[in-house]
Amino acid sequence: MNGQFTGAPPHRGGMTPIVTILAASVLLLYFVVTRSVSASLSPEMALRLQPNNGVALVDLAERSLLAEVTPARGAVAIAASQGMRVENPNSETDNSQTRTRLQAALATAPLNARALRILAQLDERSGPREQLLRLIAKLDIKESYAIDTLMHRAFESGDNRAAAKYADILLRTNSTMLPSAVRLLVAIAERPEGTMVVNELLAGDPPWRRSFFLNMLASITDARTPLALMQLLKASSTPPGEEELNRYLQFLVSKGFYQLAYYTWLQFLPADRLASTGFLFNGAFESPASGSPFDWNIATDNATVIDFAQRPDQPKKRALLLDMRNARVEFSVYQMIVLAPGSFRLHGKFMGNLVGKRGVRWRVICAGGTLLGESAMIVGEIKGWVDFNVDFEVPAEGCKAQTMTLSLDSRSASEKFVSGSLSFAEMSIQPQRAQPSR
Repeated sequence: MNGQFTGAPPHRGGMTPIVTILAASVLLLYFVVTRSVSASLSPEMALRLQPNNGVALVDLAERSLLAEVTPARGAVAIAASQGMRVENPNSETDNSQTRTRLQAALATAPLNARALRILAQLDERSGPREQLLRLIAKLDIKESYAIDTLMHRAFESGDNRAAAKYADILLRTNSTMLPSAVRLLVAIAERPEGTMVVNELLAGDPPWRRSFFLNMLASITDARTPLALMQLLKASSTPPGEEELNRYLQFLVSKGFYQLAYYTWLQFLPADRLASTGFLFNGAFESPASGSPFDWNIATDNATVIDFAQRPDQPKKRALLLDMRNARVEFSVYQMIVLAPGSFRLHGKFMGNLVGKRGVRWRVICAGGTLLGESAMIVGEIKGWVDFNVDFEVPAEGCKAQTMTLSLDSRSASEKFVSGSLSFAEMSIQPQRAQPSR
C-alpha cells in the first residue's frame, strides 16, 4: 500500500437534506398553525393571518347580510339560517364590499355553495338567477335559501311536483323552515290537481309526516283538505295514524264542524267496530279509549283512578271503574255524540260504594252548553247492579252535537272530598220514537 486513500471522496454539503427537511417541516407547521389558529379566531383576525381565508371572507359577507335584516325579523332570520330574505339593504358601498369579499372567496373556491348563496341573496330584489339557485341547490341541499326560493318559484309557475320536491328537501334538512314548507304543501293540496302530488310524498311516510299533520291545520282554507289527503292515504301501506286522525277531529269539533267530524270518524273506524256503532260508542267499555272525541275521554287527577276493568260478576265483560281515594277529587269521563232532533233514553247500570257529601251524575249537554238531561245523584253503598235511565229531548235548533259526561256533582271545594269506588256497565242510548235517517 502506498498510503493513499482510494475510497470515494467525502460528500460535500452533507447537511443539505436535513436543512431541506427542516425547512419543509417549518413551512408545513406554518400552514397548519395559520389555518387551525385562524379557524378559532374572529373573521377579522383570521384575515390578518391569512388574507385569502375563504371561510373568514364568507363569514364577514354573511354578517353584513344579516345586518341588513330589519330588527323585527332579525331573530327569525338568524334562527332560520339560510332561509331569510333581505328587507332593508345597506348602502351600495356596503354591498360592494360584501361582493368583493365573496368574489375573493370564490376565486379560491368557485363552487363554495355558501358564498354563492349569499351572492344570490344580495341580488334578491332584482330576482336571483334561476341557474345560480339551481347550482347552489345541487352543491348543497342544506342551503335552504336556494331551496325555499326555488320551491316558491315552482309553485307560482304551477309546477306542483317540483314545488313539492323542494318542500320535501326543506322539511328533511332544516326544521326551522317547517312553517314555510307546510304552508306551501297545503296550498298545493288545495289545488284540484295537487292533492295527489302531496299524497305521494305522505304515502312514503317521510320523517316529517307527523309534523305536517300537526301543523297543516293552521294553513288550510278548506276544512275538507286534510280529509281528502287522509282518504287517499287510507288505501296506502301507511294509512293515517290515530294521532293524526284525532288531531283533525278535535280541530273540526273546535270549529263547530260536528257533522264533518263525525262523518270523518266513521270513515276510519275498522269494519267490525263500524257495524256495532250505535248512538253511543263503546258503551260496554270493551275497547281501550282511542282519544277520539266520539269515544270515551278521561280527565282525572292523582286522587282518582279510572279504568276499563273486568266485571266481578262476568269476567268476560268489562265496566267503567272509578276508584276514588279519600282526597279532593277532580275527574270527568265524557264522549261526544251526534243525535238528530228527537226523544232519547240513556240507560246503564251501576254498583259500588261512594262516601262523601255529594255523589256523581251523568249529564247530557248540547255542544252549546244547554243541559238536556241528568241522572239522579249516585252516592252511598250499592251492593248489586242497579239500572238507571235518563230521558232527554234533543231540540230541532241549536244542538247539532251533544256531550255525555260523568263527573262529581260538587258545589264547593269541601264537597270534592270523597272516597270509594263505583262501576258502570252496559251503557247505551236508544231513541224513544222513530228518528230521521242519519
